[in-house]
Amino acid sequence: MKIKILAGSLFCLFLLSCTTTGPKNIYTTDLSTGDVIVPANYVGGLDSLNKKTKGNLFITNSTTKFVSEKGIVHFNFPTSSISGVYVGDEVKLHFGKTLARWLLIGPFALFFKDKSEVIAIEFTEKEKSLVINPIFQIKVGTGPMLKNNIEAKQRFASTKMHWETARTSNTISAYEEFLKQHPDSKFVDEARSRLKRLYAEQEWKNAKTSNNISSYEDFLKKHPDSEFAEEARLRLNSLKKLKPQDHWEEALSADTILAYEQFIKTHPDSKYAMEAHSRLEKLYTQRDWKNTQSSDTVSAYEEFLKAYPDSEFAEKARTRLNLLQTERKQRDAKKHEINVEREALIALYNSTNGDNWTKKHNWLGPPGTEGSWYGVTCKSEGVTGIKLDNNNLVGQIPPELGNLKSLGGLVLNNNQLSGSIPPELGNLKQCLMLELSNNQLSGSIPPELGNHMYVWLSLFNNQLSGSIPPELGNTIIFRLDLHNNQLSGSIPLLRPTFLLDLRHNQLSGSIPPELGKLTKLGNLALSDNQLSGPIPSELGNLTELKGLFLSNNELSGSIPPELGNLKNLNVLDLHNNQLSGPIPAELGNLKECLGFDLRANQLSGSIPPELRKLKKMKNGSSLFNYNALYTNDTSLRKFLNSKQKDGDWEETQTVAPTNITADLLNGDSIKVSWTPIRFKRFSGGYRVFYSTSSDGPYTLFGTTADKNASFLDVTGLNPGTTYSFVVQTVTHPHDSNKNTVVSEYSEEASVSQRP
Repeated sequence: MKIKILAGSLFCLFLLSCTTTGPKNIYTTDLSTGDVIVPANYVGGLDSLNKKTKGNLFITNSTTKFVSEKGIVHFNFPTSSISGVYVGDEVKLHFGKTLARWLLIGPFALFFKDKSEVIAIEFTEKEKSLVINPIFQIKVGTGPMLKNNIEAKQRFASTKMHWETARTSNTISAYEEFLKQHPDSKFVDEARSRLKRLYAEQEWKNAKTSNNISSYEDFLKKHPDSEFAEEARLRLNSLKKLKPQDHWEEALSADTILAYEQFIKTHPDSKYAMEAHSRLEKLYTQRDWKNTQSSDTVSAYEEFLKAYPDSEFAEKARTRLNLLQTERKQRDAKKHEINVEREALIALYNSTNGDNWTKKHNWLGPPGTEGSWYGVTCKSEGVTGIKLDNNNLVGQIPPELGNLKSLGGLVLNNNQLSGSIPPELGNLKQCLMLELSNNQLSGSIPPELGNHMYVWLSLFNNQLSGSIPPELGNTIIFRLDLHNNQLSGSIPLLRPTFLLDLRHNQLSGSIPPELGKLTKLGNLALSDNQLSGPIPSELGNLTELKGLFLSNNELSGSIPPELGNLKNLNVLDLHNNQLSGPIPAELGNLKECLGFDLRANQLSGSIPPELRKLKKMKNGSSLFNYNALYTNDTSLRKFLNSKQKDGDWEETQTVAPTNITADLLNGDSIKVSWTPIRFKRFSGGYRVFYSTSSDGPYTLFGTTADKNASFLDVTGLNPGTTYSFVVQTVTHPHDSNKNTVVSEYSEEASVSQRP
């Protein structure tokens, strides 16, 4: 502490020495005015330094600092060079050619400058600063001030310093001496009050030591209102051996624990003893209840109820105890939950090679910092979000993540996670987004994931296998994306609201008609599976649908005309199935449609002219290739050619040949001729049918070897019979269409055989 005091003193010296007329912010006062304190404070900061220079004062043109073993005091002041050295309790300071002295007196410093000026300084330590309080300045000059330098020193040691000394000593003699020397100071009242208490305390000790009637009577006469008066009266009454009735009346009047205890001790067998015990018990209860309320702890209320189970305060105590116990359990549970959640995060770090994550700042920091860990969001309820996508997580998802009860989102996509999805993730009842796509996860989808709703359940681009758990149909999922896995089996009854994407799996069976109940569905993607059977007409109820993707399956039957109800549909993709029959004219109602893909099916017949109404269909946006479609409508042909992608749509159609003729040959033969079709690229041929009645039914006679043939001789006919002939074109399966495509019948040609 001496070093700190020296630092403050040197600072004050420097501050006061910067002017010959007196220091800044310190006022000169006449000693005859008495006790004067100047309200001028300065706080100098103490900062820790590695350099420790004992007692040196360093001064530049603008900055001054005193460096001690404890630290440094800064003050900004332009001045001339000053140097000083610490010697015991005295500081010798050289100011120019002047030697000045500081005397350290308790919490004060006395500065003598040139034997012409005396300055008193008070300073205290507060936190990490020295608070400098100039008290007064004495200028020693001419006239009455020149009498004696000693008088100035004595004046300094008055009032303030003397009061501080008296308070520190806190004895009768100290306060008596202070009052004797400073009878008119502002500290007189407090000094007398403190002195009175010390007198009472001393005399009370003497009275107890004497322990007789006269000592207590004398004490009460001098100090009737002191804090010891009540006990003095009780002791006095006991000594006088008052009659029980008189003593009882005094006890009732006092109505304190001490009074009743003294009465019971003095008169244990009196008729008032039982009531005294009763009143004493009540006061004990009130006292302990007050103390219990002040403590306000579980143990305090437990102890109170143990001592006073039937008291008037028992019910309140139980209520408060239950509340505190509940709060404690909640705090303990929260603390446990915080520890569990921290362990879950650490488990994620350790199981996914956290040391090699792309970003990992603040991870594994001390408890309470989890909210600052990269990708982790925390709120008062706990961990609410984990977002570590594209972060080089390698390893397995730890089951401990299932302990994050408040987790609202788990985003781990685009990493290298492997192994199975922990079923414990089904415990994340608050998790609205589970995004694990673009990893290497394997195994089946845990049925436990169906325990709660999701805004987004995204598991696509993994290696998941097995069937889609029907439990996913027990909850609402706004967007369900499982595409590009190895899922098999049938499609269960699901309830996605906006998106159902099951593309690129190995799903089989038919499309559930119940999907038609998902009237808010925006996209239905079932492409690239092994689905079979017809397209359910119920899909026409999905009026909010914008995309219908059913390509690369084994769907058969005709295109349901009900699909024309999909008024918001932008894309219809049915390519590479086994769909047959004509294109429904109702598809012309798809006013928002931007493009069709109907290629590589077995569709046949004339394309309906209603498709011309699809004004929003973009050029090059549709595909009709590799079917058996045609049109004789010039304007429709032009429209379709503008929308067709990759060239002329008609050149890949398996259509019926034209210009059919039937000519008699010798004997029982007729030559059926035609003009070959344009589409000869893949293998196939022409089927020739005959009938003995116009419009059939027809019987197949034979098929040509390829599609370059232009005739076929029909033999074995009956003489004198009229025959009708039709021709169909056949294209065998090929790389662009897995189906056998057969055209409609050609126009009929008839001829009569000779009798």
